[in-house]
Amino acid sequence: MKYVPKDIPEGINVQRGHPLKDFVKLLGICLVGVVFIYGALGFVSDQITQNLSLRQEIDYFGGIGSIKSKFKEEEGESSDKLKDLVNKLWAHTCYQSPI
Repeated sequence: MKYVPKDIPEGINVQRGHPLKDFVKLLGICLVGVVFIYGALGFVSDQITQNLSLRQEIDYFGGIGSIKSKFKEEEGESSDKLKDLVNKLWAHTCYQSPI
């Protein structure tokens, strides 16, 4: 018995579009999705950080115990030093001649 191949009907195993065009479309959709997620996360984190004080940020996210205890120990001393530094810088920039 001799093998006789069947004729393939028209349209079988034929792509409707160009593979490179489909790849570029998929890549563009993924890029837009990544940019959207990046922007949404940035917006949400910006909204959250505007409403958090330093104390709340350390309480929520400062999971390392040594950082919390160090902050509690030096809170008065460091804030006084920071206030003095800010006052010195403010006095220096306000009263210095522009020339």
